[in-house]
Amino acid sequence: MPLPQLNVKNSSINILNTFMGYNHNSRIADGEFYDMKNLTTDYFPMMAVRPKRAIIEQLVNPMGMFGCDKVVFVDDNKLYYDQGYVCDLKKECAGKERRFAMIGAYLCVFPDKLIYNTYDQTVDYIENEVTTTTAPTFCLCKLGQDFMKRILIPGIQHLIQKNISTGLIHHRTRL
Repeated sequence: MPLPQLNVKNSSINILNTFMGYNHNSRIADGEFYDMKNLTTDYFPMMAVRPKRAIIEQLVNPMGMFGCDKVVFVDDNKLYYDQGYVCDLKKECAGKERRFAMIGAYLCVFPDKLIYNTYDQTVDYIENEVTTTTAPTFCLCKLGQDFMKRILIPGIQHLIQKNISTGLIHHRTRL
């Protein structure tokens, strides 16, 4: 007695080697997912369930938050970068909402006028104050003369030369 013959279907295996993300449209391409509820791509090429949400830190008096490479926030008049304490902010700005700007490695905090270097973790201020022991002397320069070398203010001459050498002030600036 002959046995019945089964129809063999061609089997294929699709391997996902590029993840194209979430696409909630009626037509999606290979590598896209229509529904990614509670999934993470942290373990790509494998899909996994995302970890539970958790409270990382309870803020006392949040006055600003900023996202760049790391999370930046101000809480209780203290600046935090990447969940680490950086410094206390100006007391006269306490209770004011902060604004942030990231310029290269420098994080600027306003209205405190604070600059935090995220590369070497140094804090500086935009405003500069120099105290001298003698009275400053100014003199006129001839047109076309290098005026930066004619400022005779004791105590800041080295700052001017430093800014010229680092390119912050062009030494060929004319009056």
